[in-house]
Amino acid sequence: MRVAVFTAGYLKTVIDLLFYISFISRRIMKTLLKIEFCFCLGLMIFVAGVSCRAESAKPSGARPVYWPLTINGYLYDRIELAFTEAEQSKGLMDRDTLAETGGMLFVSDKMSQRAFWMKGCRFDLDLIYMDANGVIVSMHRMKMEKPRQRSESEVAYYDRLPTYDSGKPAQFVLELAAGQLDFLGLQVGDKLDIGVGELLNMYRKFH
Repeated sequence: MRVAVFTAGYLKTVIDLLFYISFISRRIMKTLLKIEFCFCLGLMIFVAGVSCRAESAKPSGARPVYWPLTINGYLYDRIELAFTEAEQSKGLMDRDTLAETGGMLFVSDKMSQRAFWMKGCRFDLDLIYMDANGVIVSMHRMKMEKPRQRSESEVAYYDRLPTYDSGKPAQFVLELAAGQLDFLGLQVGDKLDIGVGELLNMYRKFH
């Protein structure tokens, strides 16, 4: 009888111990889960904060490298911008090639008679003059001219270069790779969506 009583008491103790261990284990697991949750939450907040700081560190209103234009359904994604007098004077001079989807957009804040030439340009270009609303006022197919010769004076070189004038007041000028006027089927009076408002805002900032 004493053995039986001892065994029953022993089993009860073991059961109580197992129950206690189970209870403690559940408490520990809950605590670990809370710690893990807090850690993950803190990590997310930290990462978000770093991201926000990184975003705020980026220069706002930065000048774009290219100004993509969609013309008659075709994307020209390598259009450069010319705002300053130096940029507009240099244009696409002294380059060996121009991408088929490339070109240069010359931006001004007023309408005026304009003229372009092919000084120092090593490939043919298509030229589009537009008014203040992006409406085409005239177009030209400009041909590469023979480079200045060693025996040729600067004045003589300039005198033999033809000029391509706008004919009417223009505010924006777009140079594209040769053949694009025919490819696109553009005509005088067509309106191009060049983002006039944004261009003028950038012109005031970067001119």
